[in-house]
Amino acid sequence: MVSCEGRAEGQGKVVRTMAEAEQRIAELEQCVSHLRHGVNGALTPGLMMADRLRADPDPRIQKAGDAVVRSILNAVELLKASRDVVAPPPPLD
Repeated sequence: MVSCEGRAEGQGKVVRTMAEAEQRIAELEQCVSHLRHGVNGALTPGLMMADRLRADPDPRIQKAGDAVVRSILNAVELLKASRDVVAPPPPLD
């Protein structure tokens, strides 16, 4: 497992070889994957609570629950879209 902590200090490091660049990209991809997983985990309890709000008999509470659900689902979609951003480029022929 790659730790994402302390990465800022090496941020200006010059990559000298293609192998180093590939290794650095792999580390960053793994770090982003861990972050996505952590954020998804943090959003799950909020989604569960929002579902309870939506089941409330008070229409105002239901509306608030709907807004929370929409916000969380939008965040989840952004996380899914981030997979495409950090995907490795196709190999050069």
